Amino acid sequence: MNEAYLEILAQLKKTWRWRWIGIPVVWVFAVIGTTFVVLMPDQYESKAVIQVDPNTTLDQATKGVTVEANVQRQLQTKTETLLSMPNLQQVARSVDLDLEITNEAEEQEMLESLKSRIKVRLTKFNVLEVSFVDTDPKRARDVVQALLTVFTESNLGQNRTSIQSSESFLKTQIADYEARLSEAEQRMAKFRAEHLGILSGEKTFVERMRAAAQAVKEIDFQIAETTAVRDQLEANLRKTPKYNTMESAPPILIDGQLVSSTYSQIQAERKRLDDLLAQYTENHPDVVASQKRLTRLIDRYEREREGKSGDNEEENFVNATKVANPVHEQLSLKLLDANQQLSILEQKKKTAQEVYEEMQKNATKAPEIEAQMQALNRDYNVIKASYENILAGRERVKLTSERNAWTDAVQYQNVEPPVIPALPSGPPRLIYLGMVLVFAFGAGGGTSFLRAQLEDTFAVASRLNQTFGLPVIGSISRIESLSSKAKSALSNTTFLIAAAMPVGLVVIAALLLPYMDGLRDAINITGLSG
Repeated sequence: MNEAYLEILAQLKKTWRWRWIGIPVVWVFAVIGTTFVVLMPDQYESKAVIQVDPNTTLDQATKGVTVEANVQRQLQTKTETLLSMPNLQQVARSVDLDLEITNEAEEQEMLESLKSRIKVRLTKFNVLEVSFVDTDPKRARDVVQALLTVFTESNLGQNRTSIQSSESFLKTQIADYEARLSEAEQRMAKFRAEHLGILSGEKTFVERMRAAAQAVKEIDFQIAETTAVRDQLEANLRKTPKYNTMESAPPILIDGQLVSSTYSQIQAERKRLDDLLAQYTENHPDVVASQKRLTRLIDRYEREREGKSGDNEEENFVNATKVANPVHEQLSLKLLDANQQLSILEQKKKTAQEVYEEMQKNATKAPEIEAQMQALNRDYNVIKASYENILAGRERVKLTSERNAWTDAVQYQNVEPPVIPALPSGPPRLIYLGMVLVFAFGAGGGTSFLRAQLEDTFAVASRLNQTFGLPVIGSISRIESLSSKAKSALSNTTFLIAAAMPVGLVVIAALLLPYMDGLRDAINITGLSG
């Protein structure tokens, strides 16, 4: 560690001996660097801030029924592509930067210079910041304004182009799906007509077959019940006499006239018929039977009044010993109804049996046909759902187009419009002057160090041992006289004065910076303007 310290100290001493070689270098770099920094043209920065509002009041009102574009993503994309070459060419033309361009190389150089001085930033709160630096303050403002114009117009054009493309695409798809939907409907109708016996109704074939078998069973049960009722009626009818025997039929007086019991039966039957007509139509079996009974009673009553025999010619109205038994008549009518009901049930059973037998014949091929029908239905439903979605999409696009005709999809608010800057924003000359000093003294010190390395002397005794491999017995220190020390002190003082002068030059230049505008304008350096 001690040897390393001695080595560093020795190198510094060697460099110090050649310090006067570095002074000219320091002066050259200091003068040139200071002159360059002082004469650098002023830079003017124009800045604009706009608030991008993708959610207008009309957007909120039509949310869900119009096309909801990803405005945030569109803005991010447009911000990233704002500095594309076509956009930069448009900006350059709008501010007349291309008037002096004679070839493509110059144009490319100009566009690259323009791009390097533009800053574009979109914050997460949809605030767009655009700035540009130039030596001409008016041109700086014009470039920022041109960039904002390109940004807003490109968004509007993109939205309108996108809507038109969407409308054209949806119109083509709707026509295609209408044709496909019509073909699917025709296939379904044709297939259903070919297998009408299997595919009729909404229920499956198995369910309808079970229902047909159940219908046959229910009809058999009804036939059995009706047959039992009929047999019971026949048994009761056989046991019931047709006439009732009366030893002495009491006379009946109505309005002072003698009437037979047939008259009272007519009145009772008429009342019964009126009650039936209040509930049923004239074609009802009970109504028809009552009318027949009433007709027979009226006919018998007329014969009795004329003195003719009643049901039996041997008997007349006065000496009638037998009257019709109403119970027998009612049983006869009920038996007639039961036989009619049996006939109807037998016909129903025949029809139901035929349906069930026909379904049994188709039972083996029904599953395959139903599976094919389900596939046709599935294809039809998919096409129909897609068709309806496309129709809804067309309506949303149409409404979006009409909405955009009333208002822009994106609203822009100028928070900070671009203005012509009154004061320069750069360059940071004080920082550059400090860098000039550091670089100048670094170059001078480096020159002295390199010259010191060309010496053949050894500053430390250990280096002799390392170089020649011989032991070093000792070293003799240098003893300076008073005159020598005075000369050395004078030399050091002169060196410090010479080294301080570049610092003074830079300080003076920094103090005079506010008064250099006229000099820079006279020289008319236009390095930044390209």
